Amino acid sequence: MQDLEEKINKITKEIQNETDEQNKKKLEEDKDFFIKLSLLFYYYVVLVNNSELKENFPLQALGEEFSEESYGQLFGYIFLLQHTHGVSNIFGIISCYFKTRIAWLGGNKLVETEKVEELSPISISKLYSPFVQQIQVPIKLFLGDHPKKDRVSHQLDQTKEIKRFLFVSPEITHTDRTSNDESKLVRSLCSVFKKMYYSNISQSLQLKNTFMEFTRNSFKWVELNKISFTDDDENKDDDNTVSIEYVIEDIENKENYKKIYLISDLGSGVEGKAWLAINTQAKAFVIKFFDTKKQNLEIEEESKLWYDIWGIKTLVLEFNNERCLLMPYFKPITPVDYNKDGFKDRLMDACNQFSNSGYLHSDLSLRHVGKYKYNDEDNFIFFDLGLVEIIKQDAANKMFKNVTDNIEIKKKKKKFKF
Repeated sequence: MQDLEEKINKITKEIQNETDEQNKKKLEEDKDFFIKLSLLFYYYVVLVNNSELKENFPLQALGEEFSEESYGQLFGYIFLLQHTHGVSNIFGIISCYFKTRIAWLGGNKLVETEKVEELSPISISKLYSPFVQQIQVPIKLFLGDHPKKDRVSHQLDQTKEIKRFLFVSPEITHTDRTSNDESKLVRSLCSVFKKMYYSNISQSLQLKNTFMEFTRNSFKWVELNKISFTDDDENKDDDNTVSIEYVIEDIENKENYKKIYLISDLGSGVEGKAWLAINTQAKAFVIKFFDTKKQNLEIEEESKLWYDIWGIKTLVLEFNNERCLLMPYFKPITPVDYNKDGFKDRLMDACNQFSNSGYLHSDLSLRHVGKYKYNDEDNFIFFDLGLVEIIKQDAANKMFKNVTDNIEIKKKKKKFKF
């Protein structure tokens, strides 16, 4: 804490003496960064210097070691951010009572540079982690010499498993000091936080052929030979390619979902997280992983709602030993949809169907509205049925108002993003 205060005071003096406006602005940004950082360290410093805490602290905690599972989970989160969300140069921090380590993947360009911090590069050792985690959205899969009738089954059986290596720094404790008698922990964390700040999103990372393969009781990162992310004319009639099928249909045959691949993060909600996925027949669907508090009966009830309201069959299965709900994928609506003539009529049709089934969607917003074609007309459907109530009076009008109010807000802010 004292080191941070000295750093802030030093920058304050530099700001007062700086005449160049551009340099002054950068110094002010640095000062703001370290002030925010000092707040993070406040509680840590209080705890470490609390004599009562030290007296009552269990002695075995001092000998606590980092577990292989912890390293594996950290690898999974970093790899997920890089290959699903395209974040480059990611760092992780793993702490175990009085010990801390900084971790990253190979190829991190900020490890060897001193441009974004004052700390010298950290010497690292290589640690193998047996744990893994997650994926992306292709339009076509390339099958090589295998006939189209085999779909993607053959290629997905030939996937290459990703090697899991995690680079870690030596252990750092709160008592370690630098040659200048500064806290090594504070200085190291200041360094890594600033490196995190300078990390960016790389489109090329998002387009890699990296997927997470799930079975009933396991998951692993795998790599496919070749994937196309654009439906271009060059590959349209290629006999060695197969398109991902986005078909609205019942999901009911468990045999078709023994092995699946997550391909795109659809976001998180109050009750869990949803992913766009494909099975070994290249059919796309949505899989929802639930919060651990969600009971099996409630998951079954959400599956039942899909049939009661929309007449669509869904499946409740286990993947990686967790209960999940498998549902059809509906493309979310865009400004093109809600600016069309007749949109509100079709929206009201969906609200009426929902309420006529005896239910009210109590968490309905624009992001929960999907579309599909029927008799060459756009129709709308509400998904994410985790927060649905037994019908109340005027339920259809309430749901209709929730969506239309949401649209007006988006139009005013002009920030609607697909």
